[in-house]
Amino acid sequence: MSEKKIGVKLRGIYTTALSKLLLDHSFLIVEPSEEIQERLGINYIEAEPDVSIENKQVKHTVFLEGNKAAVEKVRQVFADDLEECIFFKKTEDVIEVDFPISMKRKLDMIRKSVTPTINDHHYYKSFGVEVRSAIDMAETLLSKGEPLDDVERRFHETLIQYLPYEEMSVNIDHVKLNGHVTHLGKASVEVIEDDYLEYKREIKGNGTYDGLEVEKRPGDVAVSKTNLTDYYIETKYYNKEGKLRGTYLNINTPVEIYSSYFRYIDLEIDVLIWPDGRREIVDMNELDQAEALGIVTKTLAQKARNLAKNLLDNY
Repeated sequence: MSEKKIGVKLRGIYTTALSKLLLDHSFLIVEPSEEIQERLGINYIEAEPDVSIENKQVKHTVFLEGNKAAVEKVRQVFADDLEECIFFKKTEDVIEVDFPISMKRKLDMIRKSVTPTINDHHYYKSFGVEVRSAIDMAETLLSKGEPLDDVERRFHETLIQYLPYEEMSVNIDHVKLNGHVTHLGKASVEVIEDDYLEYKREIKGNGTYDGLEVEKRPGDVAVSKTNLTDYYIETKYYNKEGKLRGTYLNINTPVEIYSSYFRYIDLEIDVLIWPDGRREIVDMNELDQAEALGIVTKTLAQKARNLAKNLLDNY
């Protein structure tokens, strides 16, 4: 007797790509919309799902809810095929899955195999409703045979009004591996061009810079730089007189730029560099623990470790 297929119900901006992925792994898609039936060539099945997958308020994530064993089987498919996902466990039966930009792009490729899809579809779908509407219009034009280059050029002409610009103030969303979002405060955009980003924050409070063991003073300035394809951010801390106090190379998923904020997932491990040239990798244990708990995959954890060692030796 063949094993009963796990039924999955999907809703939200990742539905097409995740339905295709799970269908290819012999899951059963239950209560699919007419659009999904047409795109994937499947019939409507009315059944109680073993797992429900949907967006909630945060468009970067989906929640897996349902039977514990079935949820775990879906999680394993994601871990194998979407190897840079982050898994935040909420309860025994609920896992929140975060899709960093690299995995949004992998989902784009899956979606593109079944329906006309502009590049960075899932990234743009994580913006506000106005951008999501513009994507829908662009992909309607694609489905009518309009050339991709022309459609994307017109879409980006619309998009530019929703992107930050130099001297604008934005929020920095620093997502920890426990799912908590640390808001690092307002930053001033210094440079934003092509794939390069630079922003500056003024330090308001007292304390100590973790790891550096250097006193933090109001008026200090943090200058951060990154390329949008890099898995780290360089942040240099200066005092009011412009003297360097220390450098963090924070290992993280690539920064994503949204209308009023920048977002990335901190992978815990950092490289610290002191003004005298001394350097050290810190917080390796936190990354090891996250891997052991299944929050990050072995692939992503090893990528972070290799990068940290490379930066330590060659930065």
